[in-house]
Amino acid sequence: MKSGATAETNRFLECMDDDFVTQHVTEPTRSNAVLDLVMTRDPDLINSISVTEPLRGSDHNMVIFVIHHQWEIADNVKEIRDYLKADYDKIRSELASKNWDELLVGNADECWYCFKEVIFDLKEQNDTYH
Repeated sequence: MKSGATAETNRFLECMDDDFVTQHVTEPTRSNAVLDLVMTRDPDLINSISVTEPLRGSDHNMVIFVIHHQWEIADNVKEIRDYLKADYDKIRSELASKNWDELLVGNADECWYCFKEVIFDLKEQNDTYH
């Protein structure tokens, strides 16, 4: 609870505390009030925060801070199939050997799922990757 603050302000601050949120701006940003906020759940995410003179035409001071964030660059390798390498005679033979009457039972969604599985399995069996 902040002395001299309104009930709404104290409820807001209590909610932030309950959710482990850190408010990093501690200096006034307009007159004597802290109106501009920088909030995080990680207190170490923000560093070197300073309140400076207002930008031209504004009645709020500027808030400048450094964000410490690390990221990893993912090695996004996309596998591309070369369908010219596929053995289409083998695929046709496999499709012809399926007992479709036994496989395709149920409603349209179930039949579609089964058919799709057969096609995907055949696709995986044929090494068509670059």
